[in-house]
Amino acid sequence: MKSKFFTSLFFTLAFAFWPLTAANAESVSGLTQDVYTYVEGATPDRTEYALCNTSVVANINWDVGGDVVANCQQDFVLIHWYGYITLPVDGEITFQSMADDGFYLDIGGQNVIDNWTLKGCGGGTGTHSFESGVSQKVDIWWYEYGGGACNFLYYTDLSTFYNLVPDSVWTTEEVAIVVPPVIVEPPVIVEPPVIVEPPVIVEPPVIVEPPVIVEPPVIVEPPIIIEPPIIIEPPLIVEPPIDPVDPPIDPVIPDPSIDPEPSIIPDLPVVIPELPETPPTVPTEPERPIVEPVVEPPTIQESLNTLIDIAPSEMTDLQVSQLQEAAYSVLETSEQGSPEYEQALDALYLVAQADDIVIDEQLANTPVVGAAVVAFANAINFLGNIGSDISPKVREESKKVVIGAVIAGQIAQVAGATSLSATKRNGK
Repeated sequence: MKSKFFTSLFFTLAFAFWPLTAANAESVSGLTQDVYTYVEGATPDRTEYALCNTSVVANINWDVGGDVVANCQQDFVLIHWYGYITLPVDGEITFQSMADDGFYLDIGGQNVIDNWTLKGCGGGTGTHSFESGVSQKVDIWWYEYGGGACNFLYYTDLSTFYNLVPDSVWTTEEVAIVVPPVIVEPPVIVEPPVIVEPPVIVEPPVIVEPPVIVEPPVIVEPPIIIEPPIIIEPPLIVEPPIDPVDPPIDPVIPDPSIDPEPSIIPDLPVVIPELPETPPTVPTEPERPIVEPVVEPPTIQESLNTLIDIAPSEMTDLQVSQLQEAAYSVLETSEQGSPEYEQALDALYLVAQADDIVIDEQLANTPVVGAAVVAFANAINFLGNIGSDISPKVREESKKVVIGAVIAGQIAQVAGATSLSATKRNGK
């Protein structure tokens, strides 16, 4: 946003202080203005009419409301401005007019805005290419038919802002730009920098110390201790006491050739390991099966009430089949002329609009009612097939006529069947 503001400010200051020098000494700032009057009755052409006055104006921006226009008269005024426009920029410039009534702008022989219509203070836009300092001829027309009168011309600079075209760009003759001489400054000689070499720092020699020889430690073996031999003392033989009466008895020396009896090994106790206690099993309750709730299917009347509200063009084939079957069931069980019977006829009419009705063979073979339903279905199919080509009012009237004809046919068939049954009874 700041960049757009500064660009717009630069563009405005360039117009304000940009120097112009006339290529022709008689050229002045502004545009030549010729004011004409024309006769009421039609919008004027861009041509000369009765001249009211001629002058040079600084710009074409003004709003007089309902007063006198250009010192001439209030209404039916035509003004022609002409001269040159010179801009100090290059590129495409967009112009916008705000005029009451018509406005027309040519620059350099090219039409930029053509808004030659009766209107309030409004207008159109157009774009033209400029070269900085090059004058281009302008041809501007404006007219006032009646009521209020205004005329403003805006331009866009290099940003998106619209500003009034300033007085400084208009001249009666072609202009030239005074270009100041370009002062060429002598080149600045830059001396290369002096590179100062850093002093060389001499490192002192490194004195290498001789390695220290570490003597390995002397391993002192421990002395071997010689254990003295163990002297086993022989068992001490105790002599039995000598009985003074009895002679001494020689001790019994067992015969080494006889094997002594084997020693008896005592029985070891049997150790039975203790098993961990198993907790008692608690019986669990069996899972009960999930019983799905039984959903009662909708009744025939409920299906008919639901499907009859769907538009025929939005019905699926399944919905058409369901609606048709529900209608047949109601026709077989309801009394003719009852609300249920009429609703079933309306349902068959919707089925015919969605697709042709196909009568169930069992219903078609039903005495009296089957023939009436077949006739009614054919009529409904015909009416449904042509229903898209007739108006809703005519379609409704046709439906009533067909239903009436079918009911009349039913009555006639019932009467004929009754008469035939009575004749047969009388013949007996």
